[in-house]
Amino acid sequence: MNNPRVIIFFLILIASFPVQSGENEIQIPTIDGGTVEAIISSPDENNKHPAIVYMHGGAVRERGNPVYGPNNEFLYDITDKIRDMNSLGFVVLAPLRKTPSGCCNGDDAIKEGMKITRTAMTYLKTQQNVNVDKICLIGFSEGALISMWAMAVPNDFTKAIIMSPSNQCRMRRAGSENFCGRHLRDSGKLEKINKEIIITLGDAERKGTINAAKGFAKKLLKNIVVLEGDHRSFTVPRREVSKIIRETCS
Repeated sequence: MNNPRVIIFFLILIASFPVQSGENEIQIPTIDGGTVEAIISSPDENNKHPAIVYMHGGAVRERGNPVYGPNNEFLYDITDKIRDMNSLGFVVLAPLRKTPSGCCNGDDAIKEGMKITRTAMTYLKTQQNVNVDKICLIGFSEGALISMWAMAVPNDFTKAIIMSPSNQCRMRRAGSENFCGRHLRDSGKLEKINKEIIITLGDAERKGTINAAKGFAKKLLKNIVVLEGDHRSFTVPRREVSKIIRETCS
């Protein structure tokens, strides 16, 4: 590496690749004077970038992140998803919801999530490296149901991707008495949405998830993008999902 030409070529090669700044834990201020914990990842460049608000699933809310199974086995870390979306050129903000676990507190979980989506949007609009005309909402599982509710009311999100949405219509884990998928489907709100929304499912999904996705798609007059895999397959970075995110949210 003592050859000046080799050194110059090496520096040019490094500069040609985007540099990631890593993930940072922050506190987002809320309108009521409180804060929301979140993870953010931004490209290092000073240019403006499209942004993503990522709403995680119920397991992260109940168990924290990373997520471990009943035998303390590692399942997944949403930081991997955040890092992958950031590598596509997005500023990514993932608020961490805190409604306690419980069989029948789905109303509280969804209302908390809807409030947090508004808080996240407000925060991103203050960031100098965010293109405020391109802020996408992406939700998985419970986060997908929350995202669908959030898109059904006035909002500043440009587009949304609803990944493997939960239904939460039965009073089991986080069952919701007033905000489950059926209530949203029958509310008349979905038919009024005029923004692009992509709905995805795995080909090995559970019945409740399939019913939620089909109900949303029917009201939105959208086709469902079916990918290989089960519900949990959406918790980790996937090339097919990354392609959908890049094409939809850029």
